[in-house]
Amino acid sequence: MSNKIILVALLVVLGAALIAGIVVLQDKKQKPEDSAESSAAAVTEMLIVPDSIPERFSFEPPQEFSETASKYYTKYYVLNDASIIVTGEPITIYGETLEDYAKSVKSQYEETADNFMLYSEEDVRVSGMDCKVYEFTYDIGTGDDAPSMECTTAVFVQGDEAFIMTCKSRKENYTNYRSAFRRAIESVKIADTNAVQTSSAETETAEPLQ
Repeated sequence: MSNKIILVALLVVLGAALIAGIVVLQDKKQKPEDSAESSAAAVTEMLIVPDSIPERFSFEPPQEFSETASKYYTKYYVLNDASIIVTGEPITIYGETLEDYAKSVKSQYEETADNFMLYSEEDVRVSGMDCKVYEFTYDIGTGDDAPSMECTTAVFVQGDEAFIMTCKSRKENYTNYRSAFRRAIESVKIADTNAVQTSSAETETAEPLQ
């Protein structure tokens, strides 16, 4: 009798272990560690830690694009598979020029993005400011089914800050968005540091409305 009880107990334990193994395998299939979303975000995150659009930086988002947020970006703009993301950071190397900073941006893309291919590099003027514009393609991950992306990146250096505006979509749809991306870049304005500080101070000291 005792042997039968032990046998039944063993069968129950084995059954529970089998079920647990199946559940774990299903979870791994449903939640891959390297999702397409995290891979896509990494291409931008490798340059500057994402944050809200810098206070000094402003531009006119294309009418069709809507403001959104994710766990990677506090604020950015999207339309279907296209996105416009702005990030900024302080210049850490004294006297670093736009040319120097833009070269470092390009180098990091080359080292980090899969199948990176730069096909256009321009020096343009935007609202009286110098701007470096890159156009390139890259893949999200590797393999035959890896999504291919196409991107326009505009780099600005003003005062002691650098700004990167990243406009991207799937490669097969890029031509549908390219003109909107360029208009967004052409609308960029970067306020003077002193003007922003004065505006912030006035907001803090303003009396509440009665």
